Amino acid sequence: MVQHLKFPEREVERGPEWSELAVKDIKGEALTSKRSGIGVRTRWYYKFHLFNFKWDDEVTEWKEFRKIAWKSISTWDMVDSFTIKPENRETRLIYEMNYTPPYSILGKTWYRLFVHKHLEKHLEYTLFQMKRSAEAVAKFGRPRKSRDN
Repeated sequence: MVQHLKFPEREVERGPEWSELAVKDIKGEALTSKRSGIGVRTRWYYKFHLFNFKWDDEVTEWKEFRKIAWKSISTWDMVDSFTIKPENRETRLIYEMNYTPPYSILGKTWYRLFVHKHLEKHLEYTLFQMKRSAEAVAKFGRPRKSRDN
């Protein structure tokens, strides 16, 4: 969450599940020198089958290690957020997305028929990778003395 351009991870860091996804070639390009906090802007690129997509987003809410929210400032109407909440002795990661496909009824139809299931699968993969990363930090981020116990 705090390394806006590091996500998504490089191709070599992706798990074997990546090959099953239809959304590919994802990368981000910094549009602002500041890379954390409200106002950070990024241009994102990805490929969905034969179609290439590009959009810009801006971070609209930032609570370090607790929440990041952003909105599209080009192309389509989209607002997303990740929120981390402590829950008992565990942590819950909440992803919210509000997206309206462009091109009126044609865009909505295309989205429902062709994009929705692939986007859901991609988001499941993303959340799985975030969980994997968080567990690795929890496991290996402890001081050396406590690792040996």
